Amino acid sequence: MSPRLLTVPQVMAALQVSRWTLYQLMNSGELDSIVVGVRCRRIPESA
Repeated sequence: MSPRLLTVPQVMAALQVSRWTLYQLMNSGELDSIVVGVRCRRIPESA
């Protein structure tokens, strides 16, 4: 079974953080993310 991928707004709501904070977590490697297409990011639910 493939992992469920969440959008940036879904993760922002779940973690109650701002978009800026979420992207900082992804850029630092603290939160895994997958680039889909050119501009889309998805975060595995397990992250």
